[in-house]
Amino acid sequence: MNKSASSRTSAVRRSVTRPASAQPTRVVRRLDDTRASSEQERIVARRRHDWMVLAWLAFIAITVLIPWLIGRSALRDSFLFQRDPDLFDVAIRDGKTYFLSDYLGGLLLPGAIAAVFLVLRPWAGRRAFGVAGMFLTAALVATLTITESVWEENEARSVQRLRVEKFPYSEKVPYACGTGKDLSAIVDGKTLSVGIRQSSSTPTAFSSHCNIIEVFSGWRKVHQITLPGAIHIPVSGGSQTDSIFFRVNVEGDVARFAGLVTVSDASAYLLGFSLDRPGGMWKRELKVTDAEGSWAAPQVTLLGGTLAIQEKIDQFRYRLIGADFRTGKTMWTLSCPKGYRSTTFSREVQGGDSVMTMLCGNGGTGVSGSFQVSQSGAISRIK
Repeated sequence: MNKSASSRTSAVRRSVTRPASAQPTRVVRRLDDTRASSEQERIVARRRHDWMVLAWLAFIAITVLIPWLIGRSALRDSFLFQRDPDLFDVAIRDGKTYFLSDYLGGLLLPGAIAAVFLVLRPWAGRRAFGVAGMFLTAALVATLTITESVWEENEARSVQRLRVEKFPYSEKVPYACGTGKDLSAIVDGKTLSVGIRQSSSTPTAFSSHCNIIEVFSGWRKVHQITLPGAIHIPVSGGSQTDSIFFRVNVEGDVARFAGLVTVSDASAYLLGFSLDRPGGMWKRELKVTDAEGSWAAPQVTLLGGTLAIQEKIDQFRYRLIGADFRTGKTMWTLSCPKGYRSTTFSREVQGGDSVMTMLCGNGGTGVSGSFQVSQSGAISRIK
């Protein structure tokens, strides 16, 4: 009886113990399966995010506008793309010239974000994307090198333009006075130009009191002359616009400026200076009334390197004065021969030389004569 009871007790214990020992194994397996499933889901999600990042980068590159704006607004003059020390005016930069460096530079920032995202995350299950991130990093380094080279070339080109191009005076300077004339010259590869403006403290509606003369070498202002007192330049809207005279003349390697200035309607002057040495300015007063006291608008013409000044004698007669462009001093004086009562002038170019035709009349008698005047003051009758 004891043996039989003992056998039954052992059988019961075995039957109870076996299921208890199998249960933890199934739980562990379920946990392992759950972990594996979760890990696989994470890998799938990472791959999906990898594709999203690559698609995002491709979209930015294809739009062109986004990287171009990033490069233009955020990276110009940054530690990556520094301004050339000789580039003193960034307005000279041309958007078309800088497009490639702006676009490639603008790709670096989103490209770097994408590369970090691909490389630094776990590579398990997404090794191809990690390798792609490494290739993208190498491509970014090469792009940075190329972009820096293009940027430096663009900056050098802009610096050269600042030296040789004429400064757009009327577009860049407030209160600029328009002369309608090209007051520039190229000397030793440099473009020298003259701009005229009124004082910003006393703007007028018609720019009729322009009293500041500025000299530029390329885009750099090298000199400024402020006319003293009431002396001003009668430009647009002034009472003497029909008699405006401004010229830049080149002789050898020296460029010189000469222009007409007035003090209200009471007097007029010619002034001139060398563009590389404006401090040596000369000034010549012009006769503005005739013997009868009538107003005579000054007329000045350039004959080669000579200033031809028409000065009124009386109601009908004029004399022609030749003044040296370099100094303003009188070189010769001419008038119609004795017996003629009226004088008119016209200027023309013959064989590359400037000449002035002096037409002399004799009232109602019908007698007239035409005389040709050269820049040296030589006069000859035209048959």
